[in-house]
Amino acid sequence: MEHDEKADELEQQADRLESQSGEVQDDIDRVRSDFEGKLGDTQAPGLQEEEAAAPGGLGASEEDGDDKDGDGDADEDDG
Repeated sequence: MEHDEKADELEQQADRLESQSGEVQDDIDRVRSDFEGKLGDTQAPGLQEEEAAAPGGLGASEEDGDDKDGDGDADEDDG
């Protein structure tokens, strides 16, 4: 009889885990939907694409990546 009790216990545990898995998936879907909705929201600039969040857009040197030292020029001779 001990074997049957263990089998029943494991079946109950499997049912609980399956239920919890469904709840977690529902949470993931809800959060993903919320996040995707915020991507287009101008009130959440940290969630926008970099080009959309930068006031006035990205400058040419930022787009090209030529300003390696971060001083605002295109890394011309700072001599």
